[in-house]
This record gives sequence, structure tokens and C-alpha cells, in this order.
Amino acid sequence: MFEKAVIHLGAHKTGTTFFQDWLRINRQTLLENDIASPARTLIQPFSKEAMAHIKSDMDAEIPGLFRKMVLGHVSKKLNASLLILSDEDLLGLPNLARTKSFYPHAGRVVAALGKSIPAQRRLWLFTIRDIASFVQSSYIQLLKMGSSMKIERYLSRFDARTLDWDRTVGAILDAMPAGDRLAVCIYDGRNTNVRLHEQIESFLGPTPMPLTPEGLSNPGYNEKGIALARAANLALAETRDRRKVRKFIEEHFSVGEGETRPQLLSPELEDELEKATARSVENIRLRQDERMIVI
Repeated sequence: MFEKAVIHLGAHKTGTTFFQDWLRINRQTLLENDIASPARTLIQPFSKEAMAHIKSDMDAEIPGLFRKMVLGHVSKKLNASLLILSDEDLLGLPNLARTKSFYPHAGRVVAALGKSIPAQRRLWLFTIRDIASFVQSSYIQLLKMGSSMKIERYLSRFDARTLDWDRTVGAILDAMPAGDRLAVCIYDGRNTNVRLHEQIESFLGPTPMPLTPEGLSNPGYNEKGIALARAANLALAETRDRRKVRKFIEEHFSVGEGETRPQLLSPELEDELEKATARSVENIRLRQDERMIVI
């Protein structure tokens, strides 16, 4: 059993790749400080299998799945008394055209993980961002995964005005095991991961952070990149060919640091989603749950 465990749930497009890159390049240093941080490449297959089990109402089998797919490796290769686990796919993929809402299985995922991760105490990390940016980023992520859907069709598949972070936070709180804590972070670019690190240090104790990634991690596409991605996904049937094109687009048609992102939503919808974000954040703060901190 771990003495303490940190579980970083995302959300998607909130600096998670940057956070995971930090864990990756500091893995050995963390281990020397008694902190295991398994690679996302190890956790991601478990995340996919766990979600499939939840959708098949097989939640009870997830702890065994976690022991087999994650804990076995950690105990052999990363033996430590503290654990940091990070994968935004734990809560499912951000395809709003299918889910219609933010992470509808969040409560069941957290309940299953609470039974799966053997720790005396757990800290759950969940970062939220403005809803308009999340909607646009989730659409571009869909293109990266092979879709050729137009933004208009994507938006027609769900009501963006009903998206609510507070509902997801409530589901996480309701499902957390007794004694666990939740830190909800409001996304603020690179500062986000600085604040997350502060929470980790407060919970685990001194956590070395000597190396940080450089540049943008998993950047979005510019307008030409979006058009190219849609055209390539329509024209190419083989996944490996789409991956090659994705790499090319990311190298040549991504939004650079300091550049303006494409405007995919109407000004009217942007305004409504800005108000929806403000309502979500206000309702989260109004919870005043002693198990939760908003940073």
C-alpha cells in the first residue's frame, strides 16, 4: 500500500501533456525521493480498458485490471511509498458529440479508482478551463484522432450552453473515498502546473522540480491546419497515413506561442459560454466543501 497517492484526472486541454512531460523527464529524480510516477504510456491502456468496463457495467472488475496493468509494473520497476498518477483519459475522451456533457462517467471512474489505488490518503487533481476554449480544443482533438467532421456539425450534436464543470466536480466529490481531498485548478496557462506542483508538495512533501519541458505541448491547429486535417482524414483510410499527416500538420500548421487561435465559435456563442463558465466556477466555489480547495 502507498502512504499517499496523487491522481491527476485532467481535464483534457488544460496543460496535461506539459505536466506529464515534467513527470517523464524527472521520473528518476522523483523515484530517488520515494515517489513513483508511471509513464502515461503505461496508464493509458488501463484507462481505455477501464472505460470499456464501465460502459459494460463491469466496474467491479476494474481493481483487478489496475493491479494487473499498472500496479504490477510499479511494484517491480518503481517501488516507492508515494505515487503520482496522471492521465486525462481516465475520465474518458472529450468527444462532446458523443458524450453531450463533460465526462458523464466521472463519478463511476473515481469510485472505481478509489477502490483500485491502495493508498492511505489520496489527493485528486482536476483542472478546468473556459468552456468556449474547451469546446474548440475538443473539436481539434477530434480532428487529430481522424475525424473529418465540420465544426458546425460538431456543435449541432450537443448543446454547448448546458455544459457545466460544477456537475463534474460534484460527481468527483460524491465518489471520492472518505478522507480524500480534491484540488480544483482554474486553468491559467503555464501557471497552472506551478499551482498543481504547489498542491503536490503540500500533500507529498518536498517534490523536486529541477527540469521543465520547453515549448508548447500538444498545440492546436491554425486555420490551414484544420482544413488540411479534415481533407486528409477524408482522403486517407489508413491510420498510419493519417498519423504521418498529423505529424506534418503539427510541425508546420500548429498555433505558435503568442499566436491567436482560430475563431471557430460565433461571438454570440462565445459570450454565452463565457457566462456559463463564470456560473460553473461560482457554483464550485459556493460548495465550500472542506474536502475541496479551488486554486
